[in-house]
Amino acid sequence: STVRVEAMAGDYVMHGSPLAVVWPAPDADSAPAIQSALRGAFSIGAERTMQQDISFGIMTLEDVAVKALSPGVNDPNTAIAVMTQLAEVVLNILERELPPTSLEIAGRRITSPYSASNADYVRAAFDQIRLYSRGQPPLQKALVEAISSIDLELARRRRSTTEAREALQSMIASVIEDMEHESRPGTGDRAAVAALGAAHRPTPAP
Repeated sequence: STVRVEAMAGDYVMHGSPLAVVWPAPDADSAPAIQSALRGAFSIGAERTMQQDISFGIMTLEDVAVKALSPGVNDPNTAIAVMTQLAEVVLNILERELPPTSLEIAGRRITSPYSASNADYVRAAFDQIRLYSRGQPPLQKALVEAISSIDLELARRRRSTTEAREALQSMIASVIEDMEHESRPGTGDRAAVAALGAAHRPTPAP
């Protein structure tokens, strides 16, 4: 039989909504035991926690950076400090093998098609900061350097993968593209953006 997990850690689930689907449907004798085992595999609470949901921890840190970038606060030093902390968190995620989306236990196949990918974690950590740092080249440069530091450290530790590299380089490319759109002709902006892009080309796979 196959069990498909319908909810990720941190998802809001309404009362009565399915957490998992089993097929073929179990017979009447085995259904209660299967239902009990599945219920025991989930922990449901009133709010998200960093211990159970790493994406929530990332989002909490990112919120600090976004608030620091708001016009009413305008605290770029805090935003840059958060970028470096997020880089450390994302590095720790990307250097580990993500849980499989499908595995077999005791003759039953368990699938979790909604599991987060490396690209999901990179976007969760940096995409909002990218948007809120538009028009502020020093912050955009710091963001590119923070993301690039993950790529370089993964390569140094020989833990780099194609998926991780592509996720990081895609985010770097998005920041640089933002900068290109904002750069003013006839100034040093375009040259600075070109230099930044050249300095952060993709790191070759080890």
